[in-house]
Amino acid sequence: MCKPSTQSKDKTHIRRYIIPHLGKMRLDDLGIENQQAFITKLRGAGVPGGYVVGILATLSKMLGTAKKWGYICQTVNWRDLTLPGDRYGEGRSFTAEQGKQIIAAAEMPFKLMFALAGYCGLRAGEIMGLRAEDIHLERRILCVGQTAYRGKTQSAKTRGSETSVPMPEILVELIRPHLPVTGLVFVNHRGKPYHAEKIVSKVLQPLLDRLGIPRAGFHAFRHMHTTLLVDSGASIKTAQRQLRHADARTTLSIYAHVVEPSHRKAVEEMAKYLN
Repeated sequence: MCKPSTQSKDKTHIRRYIIPHLGKMRLDDLGIENQQAFITKLRGAGVPGGYVVGILATLSKMLGTAKKWGYICQTVNWRDLTLPGDRYGEGRSFTAEQGKQIIAAAEMPFKLMFALAGYCGLRAGEIMGLRAEDIHLERRILCVGQTAYRGKTQSAKTRGSETSVPMPEILVELIRPHLPVTGLVFVNHRGKPYHAEKIVSKVLQPLLDRLGIPRAGFHAFRHMHTTLLVDSGASIKTAQRQLRHADARTTLSIYAHVVEPSHRKAVEEMAKYLN
């Protein structure tokens, strides 16, 4: 019996899995978070791990082609995704101690970028697209209104992403001396937005190597932020607003490893009856 062609497999993946799960999303919505959520949904539906990887490969081809045609979208970055067979179902995350080490060791402006990712849970594109007028130091909030991807700015990732995020005082003091009067907060020597991928490969990963921390991307800061947020007492609903997910199910599907304090307390109370 002949094996089905690669083209035939791609069509099957698109018809059975990609269109039903992702068909209503815009191309620029298909970033790492929704890619990871897609993997989680497929595994939850009982799709075998090897087949999930094949489906993701088809999605990778689609996004790669769209990018070649001039559409603004994020391609599949296999290094930043947790695939079937990895130890945990969540994406890579820094610990609190690792986060502190990285921010302390980084030089400006990268120190500030990593701090925004760690203290506020911003996505890489949101950091690169941040403008001076989006940051309100006296009120200690920043507004996420646009993102930057590969040097091009665009509207925020989703409608839920266009919202205000509170900043801790320590971050306010870090930003204050480096905030421009107007325009983008972070620009390269050509006056253009930075490429997040280049910062990861040329700045973050060499820094992680020096510190003896396993390599990861910008999104590891966002996972760290969420874990620490919930561990400190925040509800999943609060985490959803902080991460600016339109649907709490997205938060739960990606950060399913996070255990709310109320949940942990309930289990401890139950255990007293068995002790």
